[in-house]
Amino acid sequence: MEVNQRSPREPLILTDDLMFGSRISAEARAAGFTTRSCKTVEKLLEVAPTLNVMGAVVDLGVAGLEQCKPLLDGLRALKPDLPCMGYGSHVDARLLGTARETATIRCCPEVDLSRNWVEL
Repeated sequence: MEVNQRSPREPLILTDDLMFGSRISAEARAAGFTTRSCKTVEKLLEVAPTLNVMGAVVDLGVAGLEQCKPLLDGLRALKPDLPCMGYGSHVDARLLGTARETATIRCCPEVDLSRNWVEL
């Protein structure tokens, strides 16, 4: 499917947390964006080529360290300069730090995401 470049630019969200995903989507709507949420890495990579993606917000708990780099590589193959932000539990500093190092992604604790993701 070809991307309509005139379609609204959409942030992609990878999360399986309905409440948190809804909060991010509401903040995006307030900022004038339409979001697309996916619960799995596979689904995100399936829909990404059909959208005019402006950035990705990745729940590192869903992606896991083993899928984080391939996910970002897949997204950046579509759009090399695609901004991505990962988030995770503030108590899992190892996950945030390792994702930052191995996947070259900006990361923040979940509690800080709402004030940081709009920077995408």
